[in-house]
Amino acid sequence: MRQRAGKVSAVVELDGIAGGVVAAGVAPSAAVGVARRTGHGGWETRAGGATHAFWDLASLTKPMTAIAVARSGMDRKARIASLLHEVEGTP
Repeated sequence: MRQRAGKVSAVVELDGIAGGVVAAGVAPSAAVGVARRTGHGGWETRAGGATHAFWDLASLTKPMTAIAVARSGMDRKARIASLLHEVEGTP
């Protein structure tokens, strides 16, 4: 994301990306978000498009989780409790 003249133009650019997805017929609605670390240890976030819509995030996170697990090198047959101690003792 290029930030040309401050926050307003960055949001307009994200609105344009989301609008292009809709105009191309890829989806009936779209939202675009960007997050990046700042030089001060915080995060800068921007969003555009249908930012007030409700989305089924489970459908979006499955492929991202699969890629993260595949690239991590962790044992895919490991029980979840061995990786996340917070869930130990749950069925």
